[in-house]
Amino acid sequence: MAPQTTAFVTEWAAITQRGHNIADDPDARALILRRETRLKGPKARLTNDAALARWGGASGAGVLNFRWTVVQRHLRDLADAV
Repeated sequence: MAPQTTAFVTEWAAITQRGHNIADDPDARALILRRETRLKGPKARLTNDAALARWGGASGAGVLNFRWTVVQRHLRDLADAV
């Protein structure tokens, strides 16, 4: 893992362990803002109104199936072979 990612995760974990509403935590908001700006630069939605306006709001909000149908088929094939 990149050192910057490790630092982000470490700081995020510390913030979440404080036990209060993370959505209203100024440190959490600043951490997210810094990370998005570092990763996306001028395309960061948190600092670019045009990018925010184009965004549909679904970042990773969809169902993750991890090719479950393929896994099910493989498991059925293995079970049939036994």
